[in-house]
Formats: sequence, C-alpha cells, structure tokens
Amino acid sequence: MAGLGEFGEHMRRQEMDLARNRNALVGRVDMARKPPGPLSASGEWLCGHWAQTASGRVFYPLDPRVEDICIYDIAAGLSRLCRYAGQLRDDVEHYSIAEHSVCLARYFYARGEIDLARWALMHDAAEFCGELIRPIKSAVSEYRTIEARIMRVICARFGLPLVEPDAVKRADLRILLDERAAVMAPPPAPWDVDDMAPLGAIILCYPSRMARAAFLHWFGVLFPNEQLSFASRETSSTAR
Repeated sequence: MAGLGEFGEHMRRQEMDLARNRNALVGRVDMARKPPGPLSASGEWLCGHWAQTASGRVFYPLDPRVEDICIYDIAAGLSRLCRYAGQLRDDVEHYSIAEHSVCLARYFYARGEIDLARWALMHDAAEFCGELIRPIKSAVSEYRTIEARIMRVICARFGLPLVEPDAVKRADLRILLDERAAVMAPPPAPWDVDDMAPLGAIILCYPSRMARAAFLHWFGVLFPNEQLSFASRETSSTAR
C-alpha cells in the first residue's frame, strides 16, 4: 500500500510539473503575440514589426492606427518614391507618386469636384511606406490586404469615404497615357489603356523636395480643417 501511495504522489507531482510547463508555454505564446513595442493610445498591443517614419513616429504597417497617421510622413514617402519603379527614360531623373497624386487632384479641382479631388490626392497614400509595381502587387494578395488596411485607417484619419470613387479610378488609368508620353520610353507592346483618352495632365517631373511641397500645398487647399503643425519651408509657388 505504501508503494501505491508513493506512486500516486509521484503522478501528482508530474501533473503539477506538466501544468507549470503548459502555463509557461502559454505565456511564451502570449508574449510572442505582444511585441515589445509601445501600446497604442487606446492601450492595445500593436502587432508585427514597426518602422520609423520621417517625422520620427513609430508606425506598424501590419497594425496601423489612426493616431499614427501623419500627413508629413505621407508626403515624405510619396515624394521620394518613383513611379514605375524608376524605369523612366534616361532624360527623366524622377517622377514621384506625390506629383502623380497632385496631377489627379488638380484635374478634379479644376472641374469643381472637390470631394473627388480630395480622394485623388490621397488615393495612393497607403504607399507612403513602400510600393510594389502593379504586376507584382496583383499577384501578392497579402500585400493588397495590408495596403487596403492602411488605406482604411488613412480614410478614417482624414474623413474620406472608404470606397475609392469610380471617377478617380478611371482618371488614374487615363493619366497613364500622359505619363507614358512624358516619362517613359516607347512601349514595346500595347498598354491596356490604349483605348482610353489621355487625362491631359501636365507632367513636370518635380524633384522630391518640390513634389513634397506641392503635395502639402494641395493638402492644405483640399483639407482646410486639418492643422499643418509643422511649418513647411518648401511650399514655393513653383510647386503649385
């Protein structure tokens, strides 16, 4: 009987050890889900790795929050990212996503369609932390999901409708013809938009600092209720 009692005590200790190990494992899994970075303003853990933005903020691309969106970071990123992955003619130094966005915004603004101009200016804003060219992006569903999540947060931050207007989508296709003529080598094959009419945009190929200034200028025009807390020294009239 003594032997059975010792065996029972041994089993009880083993069960306690297993329970402690299981709890420790669960704790490690929980910590893996809670990165060592900061909490959001609402006190929630942020997921994934973070990136530092131009303004010195922490930004989690996989878990974006409204409070982390800054127009200066968007302008900085878009003005330095080149359209078409930089595959421009030799005589074209730079053509930024920021200038592309300004061209679309100006098109709708000239037509008196202010709400469309607002969306046009911001339609590529989710690309401020990096861009893939269209053939790759269309094949990587996870990237599209991440980009859409960032765009939803940007829309919430600046009061835009969540769905991109069809008119902006169509203008975004038509401007490809203007851009092809202005910055690209002669095409080796037809483009999918060849049956469309060009938008009539004037492509000036601003250097990045001027493209950033132009983007911030038009943001101030189209979003007058947003406070630009940092003074921009680059908003010269030549960038407007």
